[in-house]
Amino acid sequence: METTQVKTDRPTHFLDVTEMVRKLVARSGIITGICYLCVPHTTATATINEHYDPDVAADVESALAEHLSWRV
Repeated sequence: METTQVKTDRPTHFLDVTEMVRKLVARSGIITGICYLCVPHTTATATINEHYDPDVAADVESALAEHLSWRV
């Protein structure tokens, strides 16, 4: 099983990990199957965004910032 870490620099951050995951899968040598992503942190999540509208990530971050208060 491959693992990796991702570090962000602000409370809300959309980070495209597609290429990172693609490289991990390629390195595994597995040709067909399912790749599971596990995000074990209680305040983190994984989302799927097809990048059809590049403003989606910024819109979600703005909505989160508007409705949540961060204690940093």
